[in-house]
Amino acid sequence: MSNMDKIKVAIILPYFGTGGADKMVAQLAAGMDLTKYTAEVFCVYGKPQKNHLEQMVQGNGVRIHFIEKKRGFSVSAMNRLFRELDAFNPDVVHTHLYACLYTFPWPLLRRKPVLHTFHLPPELENRRLLRRVISKLLIGIKLMSPVAISRQNQKFLSKYYGMPESKIPVVYNPVELSKFNKLKPGTNETFTFITAGRFNVQKNQKMMLRAFSIFLKKGYDAKLIMLGKGEEEICLKVLARELGILDRIVFPGFVVNVEEYLVNADVFLLSSDFEALPLALLEAMAAGLPIISTNVGGVRDIVTDNGVLIAAGDIAAMVQAMEDLYLNQEDRTRMGVASLSNVRAYDVSNTVAGYSELYRRYANRNKK
Repeated sequence: MSNMDKIKVAIILPYFGTGGADKMVAQLAAGMDLTKYTAEVFCVYGKPQKNHLEQMVQGNGVRIHFIEKKRGFSVSAMNRLFRELDAFNPDVVHTHLYACLYTFPWPLLRRKPVLHTFHLPPELENRRLLRRVISKLLIGIKLMSPVAISRQNQKFLSKYYGMPESKIPVVYNPVELSKFNKLKPGTNETFTFITAGRFNVQKNQKMMLRAFSIFLKKGYDAKLIMLGKGEEEICLKVLARELGILDRIVFPGFVVNVEEYLVNADVFLLSSDFEALPLALLEAMAAGLPIISTNVGGVRDIVTDNGVLIAAGDIAAMVQAMEDLYLNQEDRTRMGVASLSNVRAYDVSNTVAGYSELYRRYANRNKK
């Protein structure tokens, strides 16, 4: 295929950090077939970090533009983004999170189609008035199409924008199953619960710590590994100390090799107050773990026969679920097998194929 026939895609996100959306974009860009597509990634905020996500993208031959916008509104940053988009001249623009805020005038002026992936329920992603106005404007003039990352999020988007669900494509978040297939679990001397994700209020890890504290007071022997970093980290460590369980908690920080921790754990915990489709859960499933999670957002799409769902904020229910799985190896094994079976639909190859089909569809629609 000649360069003239390739679909040109601009993928725009705030920055490559440690979040699930950042990892999803990196896996997408790293997996695209560059014989059929020309892709470039634009990071609106921040400078090059030279982290593993950036290296993953660049390793596939995809260029990353760093706009380096600082705090507050910046005309110069917007101008720079527009110049670089003009130079690339994409057929399709694919935005993520609040990067849409700085991007929207360019496709509006150039009449280019926009796909915007909602990594959160729409009312949370559009908490600020300007984002809400922009998204409704672009969708109203049929320039932007929302993309859901779960069936549940598709329902939220349908209600929020007054659109038929059939008009909102669903492309699941990816997990790189090949990384997990190579690993063999070791032997744990101590029963291990594990969680992974950014330490913030949304994830409500304080609830998890309180539940774990009650669980330990029942006389059970276990530890809890908490992978990640974030603004709540100090508060979580202080709470663990106050609860007298700090010696049972392991805080490895942010790790690149999350799969090596997961395959050596027994049960995965998630205590979020809201989610769309958490990548951490998919990674836990790829490691063959049973799940205990709050029943929020798209979680119910992926935690079925492979885990236990509880109401958000229900500490007693989490304690009971932890106790039940701790005592019942047969249930843990059955749920772990179900996790491995169910997660196959979320392999990164399916995500790349889903977005590739959308890129072609919307690019061709624009050329008619």
